[in-house]
Amino acid sequence: MVPVGYMNEGRWKHAVEIHQEAGALPSTFDLTGFLYEFNPLKDLKWACNGLTISTAILFISLAFLYYNVRLNRRLKYSLERVNHLSQHDSLTDLPNRILFADRLQSDYFESKTRQETISIALHRYRSLKSINDGYGHQEGNEFVVLLEGFPNASGALEVAKKIQASVSTPISHGGA
Repeated sequence: MVPVGYMNEGRWKHAVEIHQEAGALPSTFDLTGFLYEFNPLKDLKWACNGLTISTAILFISLAFLYYNVRLNRRLKYSLERVNHLSQHDSLTDLPNRILFADRLQSDYFESKTRQETISIALHRYRSLKSINDGYGHQEGNEFVVLLEGFPNASGALEVAKKIQASVSTPISHGGA
């Protein structure tokens, strides 16, 4: 074991020179490999570089993940919005023919398995024609109600009559 104080390179070079002058060492003697160089920063440089690169990769990955999550949320919202707009009237936000056809088909198959009837009630509102014409709708003064879950048509007929009575009652508001 050599004490740390004796590991000074300058001290060993001086000792080699003295021994070379005395002829105890050849003039080509080299101290390379003889002295232990303890440099913790040099020895840990690979670890520091690895940690820096790993940290950079982590931050890039987190940024990419955040971007993808936000993009997926926006895409999901956009798809839900497009789906809603394709199935609802833009003026009244009521379900349109596309949604009606979809529900009619699914209710038809469900009624077959439950052995129930489905009924369709159609009501035309002539008073809405002027509103529809004013807002650019060519059609839309007809409303269809899909009634399901009745064992026979008489129950659906009672509900249809109640709907007709309630929508036939005039509603007054401040603008009219």
